[in-house]
Amino acid sequence: MLYCFFIGFMGIFIHKNKLFKLLICYSLGAMGLNLFFILAGNIHFDINILLFSSVVWGLEAAETAVVLFLFIVVANCLAIINIKMKSFTMTQTYNLVPVVLNELFFYPTPNNFNYFYCVGFLLGLLLSFQFVTGILVACYYIPKVGIAFTSVDYLIRDIVVGWFISFLHSNGASFFLSFIYIHIIRSICYSSFQTPKHKIWLSGLMLFLILSLTAFIGYVLPWGQMSFWGATVIINFLTVVPYIGSPLARLLWGGFNVNKATLNRFFVLHFIIPVFVSFISVLHIILIHQFGGSNPLHTGNIKETITFHPYFKIKDMLGMILVCSCLSELICYSFHLGHSVNYILANPLITPEHIVPEWYFLALYGILRAIPNKLFGIISMFSLIIHFIQAFILHE
Repeated sequence: MLYCFFIGFMGIFIHKNKLFKLLICYSLGAMGLNLFFILAGNIHFDINILLFSSVVWGLEAAETAVVLFLFIVVANCLAIINIKMKSFTMTQTYNLVPVVLNELFFYPTPNNFNYFYCVGFLLGLLLSFQFVTGILVACYYIPKVGIAFTSVDYLIRDIVVGWFISFLHSNGASFFLSFIYIHIIRSICYSSFQTPKHKIWLSGLMLFLILSLTAFIGYVLPWGQMSFWGATVIINFLTVVPYIGSPLARLLWGGFNVNKATLNRFFVLHFIIPVFVSFISVLHIILIHQFGGSNPLHTGNIKETITFHPYFKIKDMLGMILVCSCLSELICYSFHLGHSVNYILANPLITPEHIVPEWYFLALYGILRAIPNKLFGIISMFSLIIHFIQAFILHE
């Protein structure tokens, strides 16, 4: 179904005939819906009877059909916009949103950009996946100690395409953090922290720290063995802070250990923090368009630029197809990038043999394991963040 949608989506930009663009989008979108319902319930689905799906397949299938139908509508809107944009020049903009379309289609970009610059677009795509799937998972999640693990299992086993939503959210987090690391490495290699782009670097670093916190909080919510003991160990780090460390740890716990109050507070934080993530993401994009991005030659704003559309949009679309294909392969073959111990219900009386974080925190975990003293281990761990901040101070 994903392949059908993306093939139809790419048909918008490849074929020149306007009518053919709309037809291929509708036909492949309907094909994807048919394939989806054949796999989900062995039932043939016709797009013309979408309004009666609540009677035939139940509420969950109807909601899923509406979401997929909206995907088709969005693809057709993009097709119409793409057709309209061909009649505009550099001095003409769309009447409704001139500034946005100017920045989106006519933004001058250096002509030596490579595929590493597609990572920013892919991060925005994966972040939107996390927002949508997170809201859908929250519709079935119950933040209670005795029910949280069962509610996640119920979503995976009993809800229509619940397994897809749950695995897309969990595996999407791993994909998201991996592309963040690629984005950071690219920024360091191309000196994106130098003045006057240091504000872009700072906003991205702030975004990375908040997203890492969000990922840790979300890892606690399934209430598996690794979730419980990971929360116990990480929150214990706060006790090394003089005077305020122990009261702050008790405030997060809602007591003297991880309990139901901790789960409720983490669920609320996991829902609120993405709001700040969205604002900082918009700020990050605005700063990029204000100060300009870096380029592989490590030079300033070069004069030889080309418009973002259509040259770099095609690269972004290709990256989107590759990432969504890899992600769908992982999900459809039930590969989970998390720890297997987390599929066991949390038990405060049984400690796992090895309490390890997710792979994207293994570097920090290695620092803590290498230094026996807890205080100096935490100081060394935060020294990495100080090192990233120091990078732009030295080039101020």
